[in-house]
Amino acid sequence: MHAPLRKKRVSDEYAPRLNQSIRGLKRKRGISKRAAVKSPEKWSVYKHLKNAVTKKIKFAVHSYYLGLINEHQHNPKKMRQTISKVLDRSSNSQIPRSLTVEGKRLSRETDVLQALSHHFVSVGQNLAGQIQQNSNDDPLKHITQEESSISFTPVDCNYVRKAIQPLKNRKASGTDMVPIMLIKDVTDLISQPLTMIFNSSLRTGVFPGIWKVAKVTLIFKSGSRSNANNYRPILEVSVFPRILERIVHNQIYEHLKATNPLTMSQSAFQKCCSTIKSLIDSTDKWYDNINDKQLNLTTFLDLKRAFDTANHSLLIGKLR
Repeated sequence: MHAPLRKKRVSDEYAPRLNQSIRGLKRKRGISKRAAVKSPEKWSVYKHLKNAVTKKIKFAVHSYYLGLINEHQHNPKKMRQTISKVLDRSSNSQIPRSLTVEGKRLSRETDVLQALSHHFVSVGQNLAGQIQQNSNDDPLKHITQEESSISFTPVDCNYVRKAIQPLKNRKASGTDMVPIMLIKDVTDLISQPLTMIFNSSLRTGVFPGIWKVAKVTLIFKSGSRSNANNYRPILEVSVFPRILERIVHNQIYEHLKATNPLTMSQSAFQKCCSTIKSLIDSTDKWYDNINDKQLNLTTFLDLKRAFDTANHSLLIGKLR
């Protein structure tokens, strides 16, 4: 028995911006096209329906995203997500087909990946080496010494179960390919062994080496695709180390709240101290200066690869 092969185009059925009127018009367009193939004199009807569908879809897309922008105008995170959708910023990994390193063009996939890996590992150290430092000035002497210490406390199974539930199902699973939804379904079965691993790590101060392995996703920024500087690496770690990081974060944050070493002027990474609050405070001061007939002089700094060039010895010294 011979079964003929037929091609069928499958489109995304879930498109909230497309209403029933547009869907019905698209069906009419399809019928009109099949009729026009058989009868050439009906091509004008098909073209009319095609232009009508295109016009209605453009208007529907415009109205849909405009509604999202108005809905999320007070939610910066949702607003960024909406703008990314409008600009069609795909988060899929984009490995370049070729790469130019020191004037040499690499086209083999293994060579390209090795060159990218070496670039991302060394770029921070290379930039940090170019920073001029004053050997006569010790940055740590400007830090006020605080008589406080922190010791991590063990957690129980109930704490681990509560830490798992807030995880978002759509987040990447990492190198072990274990989805968050599956972990939530078996939380009662794995909470006890996870608690033992977490407490052992908190007690010994050792982070499991296998949890340090991450999947790297490349995001192209702009410019030439053969230049490694035009790519941003995104690390996707497994779910379990994220839970341990959250446990450590919660205990450190509670210690900081108790000892109060942070200033409220420090924006981000503090509850009720987002960058939006910093902008509002600055704007209020600028308006006050304008009302007092004074000038505003503002300096904006954009640090290149700030996290890659951070001095770890200074960070550790400040923590001590």
